[in-house]
Amino acid sequence: MKYIILILFFNLNIYSQIMVTRNVIPITDIDTAKRSQLFETLEFSPELARGSGSYLGDMDWSFKLIGFAEVYRFNNDMSLAFLLGHELNSNPHNDIAFNPRKAIWEENLSLYQTKNNLSYSVGIFHRCKHDIDNTDPPFENKPMPDFQIINRVLILNGLNFRLGYIRKFRNINITSQLNGEYYILSRDYKSPQNELIKSLASYQDLIGSLRLSSIAEYKLNTTLSVRLFYSLATIFSNEKSYLRDSKINYDGRIELALGINGRTNSADIFVSYESMFEETTQIMPLKTNFWHIGLRLRPQTFR
Repeated sequence: MKYIILILFFNLNIYSQIMVTRNVIPITDIDTAKRSQLFETLEFSPELARGSGSYLGDMDWSFKLIGFAEVYRFNNDMSLAFLLGHELNSNPHNDIAFNPRKAIWEENLSLYQTKNNLSYSVGIFHRCKHDIDNTDPPFENKPMPDFQIINRVLILNGLNFRLGYIRKFRNINITSQLNGEYYILSRDYKSPQNELIKSLASYQDLIGSLRLSSIAEYKLNTTLSVRLFYSLATIFSNEKSYLRDSKINYDGRIELALGINGRTNSADIFVSYESMFEETTQIMPLKTNFWHIGLRLRPQTFR
């Protein structure tokens, strides 16, 4: 019972919108075999998922590629590293059932340190979202009479910090992380512009976010494990939120995965349900909920 209580308590994830790395926790472990040097670690994590339920199906396909590259390791527990991410979302409405809709890029340069069960990082980040194939109608062979070419570009630049904690039990490992972001630059370019669009809440109103994330992993044996991931997101803005009479917006995610573990890398077969306060493919502020089933290859650096 105490393990169940701990899982429910720690498995909360608060993350900002258009964040590719919202479902991984980078941890630089203390490794006495590593010495101070350039480019000590270079790791990548690809992820492919197929889902349903999102608005116009624009989140039905998701492909991610996340990378972690140490620029310099100062000693066994501190390093300067890039955390990179790319996410492509697609709907199934063309002749090959894969019609790309948006791409998200993320670059983060942070100083990481690990001490015993604690870890932290501070750094700067750039994040942007761009439309793809936005000249196509939402559905193949079903053009809308009033269909217009729409375009939306989102840009977030700022400062971030992460504070992590690892708790190990006999068969359960829980990795938790508090993540905060402050947006120095936030832009939301929408086209076409009209009075209705101008009256809508904008990403330019966002000022920051908080994220409390955790993953609980139960080891069945040396090869297999069960991973539980539950999330709740909050983003802060200067103005009223998109969908409610508040200045705080919420996202949520829950994920259950079967982990297949190798010596230094793992694979996760997962099922997830996610709720976003805004589906950013559209210029209208619309909430979306969707299911995903997918496969993730994960290096040891990512929890």
